[in-house]
Amino acid sequence: MFAGDFQNRLFKSSDGGATWTAVSGGGLPDEIVISLAFDPTDADVLYAGLERESLYKSTDGGATWSPSRTGLPSGWTVEGIAIDPSEPTRLYAAVSRRGIYRSTNGGSSWTPFDDGRPTDLAVDQVALDPVNPFLLYAASYGSGVLARADLQPASSLRLNADRFLVKMSWATGSGLTGPGHAQALTGDTGYAWFFQESNVEVLLKVLDGCGLNGRFWVFAAGLTNVRTDITVADTQTGAVRIYHNPPDQPFQPIQDTSALACSTAPGLAAAKELSAAAGTSGPLLLRNGRFRVTAEFVTAPGATPLPTQGALLTDDTGYLWFFNQSNVEVFLKVVDGCALNGRFWVFAAGLTDVEMRITVEDTQTGETQVYENARGTAFRPVQDTSAFEGCG
Repeated sequence: MFAGDFQNRLFKSSDGGATWTAVSGGGLPDEIVISLAFDPTDADVLYAGLERESLYKSTDGGATWSPSRTGLPSGWTVEGIAIDPSEPTRLYAAVSRRGIYRSTNGGSSWTPFDDGRPTDLAVDQVALDPVNPFLLYAASYGSGVLARADLQPASSLRLNADRFLVKMSWATGSGLTGPGHAQALTGDTGYAWFFQESNVEVLLKVLDGCGLNGRFWVFAAGLTNVRTDITVADTQTGAVRIYHNPPDQPFQPIQDTSALACSTAPGLAAAKELSAAAGTSGPLLLRNGRFRVTAEFVTAPGATPLPTQGALLTDDTGYLWFFNQSNVEVFLKVVDGCALNGRFWVFAAGLTDVEMRITVEDTQTGETQVYENARGTAFRPVQDTSAFEGCG
């Protein structure tokens, strides 16, 4: 632990605060310590904001210090520091009456991060949401708490000709957190995995509904019950939408048809073709062909059921489309839960409210499971952990 006082002293404790030792010298100027922050992944790395001396960094637990202020206003105080727990080279600094600055290289250099902040507003503290670290909060003098999403375009899911940036994060009940690793599927649709690349967790698309209600729509579905936070930002308007699924609850479908304004721009072009790597259309054959997935949907009461088309994402996961190949509607996976309860599990989630029927067949045993969704009902998540025997 470190603590600073108003007599230009810095103290260090290595026993949880039971005893303290004054730390001086080592390159740290003789100024009041205003703010302190640790790298959450390395206890030897910390930052100190000093009155009128900007920012200093230590990489050896406070024994020595060096300036970390390239790009910061000279002679001003860093009153607050925030470090991204999932990417500790990304930091934010609240500089007294000079705004918010961001570093993406561990404090080696800084650039202003003030878009959208009133120019005459002073900010004295910054904090990142510990589960959704793409959301930055700033405490101000006179205007309460501000919030802004920092989705880092280079690492975000980019949809609709790069207009929308999407980030996801997750957290377990035991306190583990992490980012969702997102990949584009079509021009308006992407998916994310959390724990391993072959285990798809969330499917999301941003639809152009401008011709219907003047809005872009956000639809999402998941095959998970961990806490999930999804941030969608419109790069043209600066608008941000955040969606949250509570922990220990099957992912509730998102069908937000008033999510983001279209502005005056014309509707975006149709979605791009699916990647060739996604697979060919037809029934889904999962887990090396053992499980065969077929589905049909009905567009109106009494209408003839129509078959869906499917494509593989991974060996145990695939998706279905109804009306055109670029419009993904449902995704499904068959999980090997044999080590836990001697069964294969079926998880499914959808971005649709049409009437449909999904049939999963174990081609080894001939056993089938059928899952139905009622017309006009947002697709309810399927998390069937007792679907199929035959593990042995």
